[in-house]
Amino acid sequence: MIYLKNKEILDGKYIAKIYVDDYVDDPINEEIGVGEYIYCGKKYNLGNKKFDTPKELEKYLKKKTNIVFSWYMYEHGGIAFSLSNQGYPFNCPWDAGQIGYIVVPKKKAIENWGKDFTQEKVENFIKAELMEYQHYINNDFVYISIEDENGEVIDSCGGIINSDEFIEEFETKMS
Repeated sequence: MIYLKNKEILDGKYIAKIYVDDYVDDPINEEIGVGEYIYCGKKYNLGNKKFDTPKELEKYLKKKTNIVFSWYMYEHGGIAFSLSNQGYPFNCPWDAGQIGYIVVPKKKAIENWGKDFTQEKVENFIKAELMEYQHYINNDFVYISIEDENGEVIDSCGGIINSDEFIEEFETKMS
């Protein structure tokens, strides 16, 4: 694990350490994810289903009865995803574009939200799932361990999304 920072707590009796968490489960795997992330391309290994040509992808979409969202990606030093059915979501035409679709089978929507599900409920959930996947792709998760003065791990927790706000909160709470 890559070590990020530590902080002495409780008058130096314990040390809280933050590491990059390399053991986070893929949030869009078929067991826990709701959306099916389909795309076409050779450069990346993303999503659940990859097609060699746009024609194959379109043919696959026509076979299903689903809720479909356009899936966009921006890449410039990191990867950012966006969900949009209202047009192009990024300001950059060179480092961004549509990479595929996120498909939610109606059966899965009914399982999760009941027969009276709304497009808005599904879209809000998929946006959150997509943001978690973005963090996963960018390796933005941390693991915290609390150790005593002998280096024994007293407690630990992983799978926490790393952010400036998280580090600031960590610093404040551990003071």
